[in-house]
Amino acid sequence: MRYFLICLIAVVLVTSAWTGVTRAQTDDEPGLDNLVAQAPGVPGAGMPGPGGPGLRQRLGLTEAQAQKVEQILAAHRERTARLRIALGRARLDARELTLEAKADRAKIEAVSRRIGDLYGQMVRARLEVSFELKQILTPEQWSRFREMTARRMRARR
Repeated sequence: MRYFLICLIAVVLVTSAWTGVTRAQTDDEPGLDNLVAQAPGVPGAGMPGPGGPGLRQRLGLTEAQAQKVEQILAAHRERTARLRIALGRARLDARELTLEAKADRAKIEAVSRRIGDLYGQMVRARLEVSFELKQILTPEQWSRFREMTARRMRARR
């Protein structure tokens, strides 16, 4: 049963990611083709992707800036992907505990602490990537970047 649920979560995450990538590629707004679509409802969703031509043009990035941005965002996506998988597993554990006939309070508290810790790690990762990007981008570029990110988040809602 547990193996089946883990496989199901993996399939849902992959399908959501694929659907989001397809949607981002067909979006009419310029530059959005470089925004990475992540599973909806997951912390960290909607982070911009590599410094492709659209993002480079809209922010006015130099080649060196674009390469650094691409490296930072690739590392961020890799790290948060592992965190999202761990968070899915923790949620699955929580779900299994709620389905048990007799609840074990210690297990419930351990899973809730684990979920809270994972959310905390996601927030720290977001703050770290923002800090790193702010070090590379000029104040003008940073302002445009934040506007693009805010517009993307509003569109997702």
